[in-house]
Amino acid sequence: MSYINEIPPEILATVFEISIYTSGISALRPLSVVCQHWHDIVEQTPRLWGIILLHKHSSPEALQRQITKAKAAPLSITIDPGTRSLKRTANVFQQLSALSRNWVMATVGTDFISSSRWVNLHRSLEELALRRANPAHNEPSLFFDGVDALSKRETRLRSFTATGLPKAWIVGFLGPSILQFRLVNGFCDFVDQSTWSSRPYSRISDTWDYLSRIPNVVNVHLKHLRHNDPRGSALSPVRLSKLENLHVEDVLRVPILLSSIAAPSLQTLVIDRRRTRKDPWGFVFPEYAPMAPFFARWSEPAFLPSNLHTLQLWDCLEVADVPYVIRWLGRLPNLVRLIIGDESNVLRDAPSRLSLDEGENNLYKALAAPISRGDGSLFWLCPSLMILHLEADHHITDLLPIASARGGITPTPHHGIPPPNRLRRIEALLCNTGEKEQIDLLSSLVDQAYCICTTCGLHGMSF
Repeated sequence: MSYINEIPPEILATVFEISIYTSGISALRPLSVVCQHWHDIVEQTPRLWGIILLHKHSSPEALQRQITKAKAAPLSITIDPGTRSLKRTANVFQQLSALSRNWVMATVGTDFISSSRWVNLHRSLEELALRRANPAHNEPSLFFDGVDALSKRETRLRSFTATGLPKAWIVGFLGPSILQFRLVNGFCDFVDQSTWSSRPYSRISDTWDYLSRIPNVVNVHLKHLRHNDPRGSALSPVRLSKLENLHVEDVLRVPILLSSIAAPSLQTLVIDRRRTRKDPWGFVFPEYAPMAPFFARWSEPAFLPSNLHTLQLWDCLEVADVPYVIRWLGRLPNLVRLIIGDESNVLRDAPSRLSLDEGENNLYKALAAPISRGDGSLFWLCPSLMILHLEADHHITDLLPIASARGGITPTPHHGIPPPNRLRRIEALLCNTGEKEQIDLLSSLVDQAYCICTTCGLHGMSF
């Protein structure tokens, strides 16, 4: 215990904060009885009591005591959906609304935040996760009244998550201060009776508009967006010069959207279309578009993310896309992690279905030996690659040449070209695609070979 007491109180208070976010305010009781030192930290740190979590089982009396102990400390508020309608917590909601100038973090619905005004929140609120509560609060009404140019400059909001919100709610929070933006379940004001999806539609032009309003954003996550705006093909480019991480999951018309974004500083790109092709009932969406236009656009100098180090493509490719993605990878010298999920067996089928030189349509061969540029010179695809993850229908003999060429055992430069970095890890289907001798050979060529089949995954097996 003497060693624990040597930990600065500020560090212990931060650890206690994490406990509250994990287990609720009840976590403070056992912590406060460990020793007098911990008891004093709990009682003398108002910000711990300012972490308010409301759910249907919350005690109004306990919440009011907590608000009293929080005093004038910054408040972090999380309100579960449906809690706002409980009559027994009405007084608590009134107290929290009256303390809106103290909010620094909030995960709430539009029904609760409508009781305040943005002019009372914008100087303190730093993180906001807002969801649509019910049709009565589809519009912000008076919430943004009084916001002027000065208010925009003074806004401290850095992180904004919008879930199922109409455009009127979203645009009011967006501006140069936003560094993290997450858009989930895009919402559109009109309803198309011919819809083939249970999720609401959203306009791709609206999504583009949101991005154009946050020029300093660093992290963007777009999820479950049913874009159906045919005017999307006319989007002009928006430059996000500080964007480092982009995650696009279950988004329709994603090639059109991404082709309108220039993110030269991007470091991580995740495009996940595993749920985009089909709805929960197995209906294939007609808007599933090839990615080739996106790869071609992002190969242009003004769009090329030359510092990209992590790329994940989940069920993204059509056969015609393969040559384009290979050419694009040839322009990413700093790529360290390449992860491709190919449920449709595109990588397997492309060499036989495309009438191109084999090195241009076979990703396995393009990674296993230098390929030719347009001027006839040779170069290594992704020379910095260290981690390769492939979920595809292949044979281990497709992987052995890659491991051999990139295993760091080539004594001299290949074709006079310096060898690529040593491949540290291969993750792929191994045990059911090759013999034990082949698996042993593969594992000897790289630092670690890991089988991703269900059996090996459950047992955490690597070779």
